[in-house]
Amino acid sequence: MPNPGPISLFLPLIVLLTSLATLPFTILTLALGNRLSDLASWRKIRHAWFAHFFSWFGPASKPLFAPAVSPLLAQAKGVVLDIGPGNGVWMHELAGAKAVTKIYGVEPNNDFHGELKQAAKREGLADLYEPVTCSAQDLEVLGVAKGTVDTVVTVHVMCSVGKEAEEIASVLYALLKPGGQWLVYEHVASPKSPARLFQGMFPRDYSLLRS
Repeated sequence: MPNPGPISLFLPLIVLLTSLATLPFTILTLALGNRLSDLASWRKIRHAWFAHFFSWFGPASKPLFAPAVSPLLAQAKGVVLDIGPGNGVWMHELAGAKAVTKIYGVEPNNDFHGELKQAAKREGLADLYEPVTCSAQDLEVLGVAKGTVDTVVTVHVMCSVGKEAEEIASVLYALLKPGGQWLVYEHVASPKSPARLFQGMFPRDYSLLRS
C-alpha cells in the first residue's frame, strides 16, 4: 500500500470525524425517505449511517489499497463468497477474474444491496452476482453447503468483526472445497507505537491479524 507519510497517523481521526459528519444527513434521509419507523431502531440507523459513509469512503480509499488488492482478487475462481462487499467497491476486480462461475455477495446490511445490484449490472455480473442478506454463520441455512466453495474473499472485513473473528474464520474454512482458496486483505497491528495506541482504544483483536 502506498505510504502517505506522517499524515497516516491522522487518517483514523479524519475517518472518524467524516463518519460523524454523515450522521445528521443519514437521519434526514431516513425521515424524508418514508423510513420514519427506522428511526426507532439504532441497528437500522447504524446500517443506513454506514452505507452513507461508505458510499464516499469506499471509492475514496480504494486507490490506497488497489495495488495490493486488485491482483489478489484477480485470482478468484469458481464459486465465490464475497464477504462484506459493502457497495461493491471491488466488483470491477471480481469481474476481471475470468474463471468465476458464481458470486454470493454476503452483505447483512440491506442498505447496500441496491448499489450492489447496480454495480453487478454495470460490471456485467448481473447473472453471476447474488447479494445475500445474512452473516457468514447463516450461509449453510441458505443452502451454501460445506465443501462447495472455491474462493472466499474478505477485504477489510475480519478486522472489523471483533471477538467473532475466530468463529467466522472456522465457518468460512469449512465451506471451502479441498484445495479452495481464501483471498484475504486486512488491517493488521501497526508496528508504529502511536498508531498501535490508537488501535488499542477500540474493541478489535488486531493480534488475530498480525502480519
